[in-house]
Amino acid sequence: MAAGLVLAACGAGREAEAEALAEDFLADLRAGAWQAAFGRMHGDFQAACGSASGLEQRVQAAAVQPKGWSFSSVSAFKHTGYVEFTLVAGDGGTRHANLDLERVGGELRVLNWRVEATDLCGEV
Repeated sequence: MAAGLVLAACGAGREAEAEALAEDFLADLRAGAWQAAFGRMHGDFQAACGSASGLEQRVQAAAVQPKGWSFSSVSAFKHTGYVEFTLVAGDGGTRHANLDLERVGGELRVLNWRVEATDLCGEV
C-alpha cells in the first residue's frame, strides 16, 4: 500500500509540473512575451517555428493568441506529458487545443502545440 501511495504522489507531482509548464507557456503567449514562451519550448519545436518572432507570426496568423484557457486533461509520465485544453482566442471563440511535452536534460519543455488538430509550426 505504501508503494502505491508513493507512485500516486510521483504521478501527481509530474502532472502538477506539466500543468505549471502549460500555464506558464500560455500566460507568456497571452502577455505577448514571445521570447519567454519560445524559451519554454523543446529545441525541435523551436526549430519548426524558427524564432520567437516566428512563433509570434504563426500565433497571430492563426488567430490563436490565448485570452484564456481551461484545462480538461493533464497526463504526465517520466519523460513525456500531454495537456488538453479549451483555448479562448482573441476573437472570443473557443478552440480545442493540446500541448505535447517532453523532458530535456531533466526539464519539461513544450514539444508541440496543436489547435483544432493543426500543428502551429508544422509537424514536429
